[in-house]
Amino acid sequence: MQFSIGFDTLIINNRFYSEDDLSELFELFVPLGIKNFVFLFEFDLANTNLLRVSNKISALEALLSTITPRGVHTTVKPELIFDSGVSSNSDISKLYASRSKRSLFVELPIFPQTDDNGFATDLNRLIYRSGSFPIFTSFQNITETAPTDFTSRLLSTPSGFGFDLNYLLRTDRKELVSTLINNNSLVLSMISHELANYVGIVNEISYFKETYGKNEYYKLCSQINRCSIKAGI
Repeated sequence: MQFSIGFDTLIINNRFYSEDDLSELFELFVPLGIKNFVFLFEFDLANTNLLRVSNKISALEALLSTITPRGVHTTVKPELIFDSGVSSNSDISKLYASRSKRSLFVELPIFPQTDDNGFATDLNRLIYRSGSFPIFTSFQNITETAPTDFTSRLLSTPSGFGFDLNYLLRTDRKELVSTLINNNSLVLSMISHELANYVGIVNEISYFKETYGKNEYYKLCSQINRCSIKAGI
C-alpha cells in the first residue's frame, strides 16, 4: 500500500535546481502524494533586476516542462526579500504568486529588528493594509532567532507560514505545534536543504503521529491544504 503524506503541495527553496536534483525530488515525493511543486527564486525589489530574475524563472520552467512526471504540476514563483519600505513599493504586485488571490511569498530577515518601529510599521502594512496575503517562508528561522512574543503575535495574524518539513515534524517542538493547531494557522511545508535530509520522512511522520496523535497530524495537513488553496498555488 502506497504511503500518503496527507497533503499535496510542497514549496521548494533549497536552490538545488539541476536536472538530477529535480529528478530525485520527484522520485522521493511524488509517490508520497505530492502533486504540486512550487519553486522559489529570491527577489530583492531594491537591488534585483526584474528581467534577469524573470529569465532565470523562464529557464527553470523550461527545464521542468521536460522532466515533470505526468499528473504533477510545477510552478516557479518569486520570493520577496523583506526590507525597509518594501510594503509600500508599487512594484510589489508584480511578485504575486497569484494575482487573483494576491498571495506573496516573503522572506523575513533571520534576525528581525523587532524593536524597530519602522520594521513593525512595514510588517503591519504588509499584513493588514496592502491587501496581500503574505506567506512568510522559512519561518523556522524566525522561531529560532526572534523573541517568543513576536513569533506568537505573528502566528496569530491572517498570514501564511512556510516551515521546513523536517522542522515542522520535530517532536521537541510541542509548543510550536500546539500554537499552529490552536491558532488554526495557515501553513505550508517547505524543502529548504539538500534532498538527502528528507529520505527518512516517512519515519518522521510516523513518529510524529505516535507522539502527538494522528488527529493532530491530519489537522496540520488540513491547514497545509487550506493554505495552498487560499494562496492560489
